Formats: sequence, structure tokens, C-alpha cells
Amino acid sequence: FYWVRTSLILGTSQAEITWQIPLDVVPGTYRIKHSGYYRYILGGVYPYTGYTNHFEVNHYFAIQMYILHHENNIMTNSQNKLDRIPII
Repeated sequence: FYWVRTSLILGTSQAEITWQIPLDVVPGTYRIKHSGYYRYILGGVYPYTGYTNHFEVNHYFAIQMYILHHENNIMTNSQNKLDRIPII
């Protein structure tokens, strides 16, 4: 989970969810759900929920993401942005 404030004046932010897909993943259609609370500028705390678009995962895709993630960590020691799914 990665969160960053995009506007202090407007009180907006953006979040990214990272899922390191395991090699033994069950193939199918997935989407990621994120729930939390936000503080309204005029007071109060309220719940929110965000979902990604649907995406397909299969064994070939999981293996490719695994390889990309580990190659990237070896070369740059940072997270692979290809496997990040933004909240919409």
C-alpha cells in the first residue's frame, strides 16, 4: 500500500496497492478492494471504499510478474511499478 497527498489545499490524495502474485495463484478474474476512512474538511470522519477494474490472472502472468519483480529488486533494489494496481 502506497499513499501520497496530491493536494494539501483540496485535501486529496492517491493510493496504490501492490499485490505480489504468488506462483500458486488460482487463475481467474480478480479485482482489489480497499476500504478506509477520510476526514472531511468541515469536520467528521467517513468511510470510503475503492475498487480496481477487473483483471485476469493466470499462471503465465504470475510467473512473468514474479520474474519482473525479482529482476527489478536485484538490479535496482526497488519495487516494480508494473505490478501496481491503482485505486479508481
